[in-house]
Amino acid sequence: MATMIPALEQGGERPSSETRVLEILDALPEDWRVFHGIRFVVPPCASQPAIERELDVLLLHPIQGMLVLEVKGGGIEYDARGNEFTSVDKDGRRNSIPNPFDQASKGLHGLKQLIANRGWSDGAIDFVHGHAAVFPDVEWNPSVLPPGGPRDLVLDRRDLTSSSIEKRLVELSAFWSANRSPRPAPLGRPRLKRLAREVLAPHFALTPTLEGAISWDEHALLRLSGEQETCLEFLDLNPRAKVLGCAGSGKTLIAAEHARRIAARGSRVLLLCFNRPLAQHLRQRVDSGPDSGAYITVRTFHHLCREMWERAGNAWDEPGPGIPRDDVARFWRETSPRRLTEALRSVEERFEALVVDEAQDLETGWWEALHWTLVDPFETPVALFLDPAQDIYNRGGDFGLPLPTFPLRTNRRSTRAIVNFAARLGGTEVRHPYGVPEGEEPTVSRYASEQEERELVEGKVRWLLEDQRIPLARITLVGTRRLENSFLGTDRRLWHLTVEPMEDTGQTPSVGALRYSTVQRFKGLESEVVLLVDVDGHRNACSNVNLHVAASRARHRLYVFAHKEARLPTEDVARQ
Repeated sequence: MATMIPALEQGGERPSSETRVLEILDALPEDWRVFHGIRFVVPPCASQPAIERELDVLLLHPIQGMLVLEVKGGGIEYDARGNEFTSVDKDGRRNSIPNPFDQASKGLHGLKQLIANRGWSDGAIDFVHGHAAVFPDVEWNPSVLPPGGPRDLVLDRRDLTSSSIEKRLVELSAFWSANRSPRPAPLGRPRLKRLAREVLAPHFALTPTLEGAISWDEHALLRLSGEQETCLEFLDLNPRAKVLGCAGSGKTLIAAEHARRIAARGSRVLLLCFNRPLAQHLRQRVDSGPDSGAYITVRTFHHLCREMWERAGNAWDEPGPGIPRDDVARFWRETSPRRLTEALRSVEERFEALVVDEAQDLETGWWEALHWTLVDPFETPVALFLDPAQDIYNRGGDFGLPLPTFPLRTNRRSTRAIVNFAARLGGTEVRHPYGVPEGEEPTVSRYASEQEERELVEGKVRWLLEDQRIPLARITLVGTRRLENSFLGTDRRLWHLTVEPMEDTGQTPSVGALRYSTVQRFKGLESEVVLLVDVDGHRNACSNVNLHVAASRARHRLYVFAHKEARLPTEDVARQ
């Protein structure tokens, strides 16, 4: 999603035509910055008086540059004899309106003057910049084109769809850059941030919804709330700290963003977690930022142990098949961290910051080894992100030092209905920020046998895909057991689909397969639709904390399949 500034629900009153346009622009990819309702004044200079301008929409993009859009709703009439535009509302009333192309052009030139007045020379505006008019209610096919209004400079009703809007904006950028000499340079991320911070921020700072927002790092603008931005500021002021956050509060997002901000200062960061799919997810987040890959090392704890051990010249001989379970557990719990400590005696590499997501997954004894991966074991910045309510391994690791704590209490992932359901499962409390939809109450389907569970799950999958046309990639089966031990163990097909375990990438090995994951592997990830299966009341596999973690992975729909004898710590759940 694009970054909307201000957020749609905080943008105040605006014409319905502008709201419809902004809702379409909101679906643009994350590199787009969408400012709307901008008012600014260019101070007087030389013989020119002060100029006041208003922009309906301003778009910034690292490659496509700066685009100003003027929005005019309703029907549109144009009289070429007087160069007059008229808007026709739904009741047929006609109202004379300014020339939208002139408005957009004047707004753009006024903004260029403002940029120059704020310390940017005219020569610095060497990136693509242009304007266009937007007519969301009509198709632009007049018999007579107005001066300054070719089809290239119009976005009409046909262009305003989630599938075509970015293509049209790229075409608009290409129109303004074609045959320019010298060829326009990309705006680029650093200058985009500077443009927002040094030129737009003083005006937006007058709007509470934008207070401090312009200084956010680029990627953080995508989803960061005021609470999350305050958390990042807290971490800047407290080099060693921990963040306690409920499921869906954005811990992973903030952890990745915090790591990126440290890396942007040229420091080497170790971004750590426990399970491999979450590590892959973190890697994708930080790799999307400029220069992040060169300064951020993303590892699981045991991957780090193995890597350092092998770099010290040793062979990694982890337990293979047939080794007693207790010996395997002892290797990962005790031998691995000990090897890490030993390897660091000969491996010189150290990190200048440590960021750990899902820190409750780490054993207390592992922290001592991690201390020695740091340049200064006692002073190097450390940020831990954890949720005790998701301690499915019963580790509750202790970092060993008292740390100032920042609480994240609001859900920003799932609907209210899902969050409340998951909170009842885990015996936790959660707050809902403004704008979180109510959603649909999760359902619990009861079964008496594996065959009956298969029929229920298969029916739900068919209904979701065939009747509701939910894309397969948005559905995840989350089970309390490994796939081979689940109700699908002997026949891994549902409806006409093969069910495959999720790989570290978060995807299935085969295209077109239905994704299956255990609760443990899916912790820290999310899915639009979750089918929680094999809830049979097992003391460990179906503990309250496991069910809480599993349920909180769903964003929009949650369907639980529980044995008829299994008791859930919820009583007011809709059953079918």
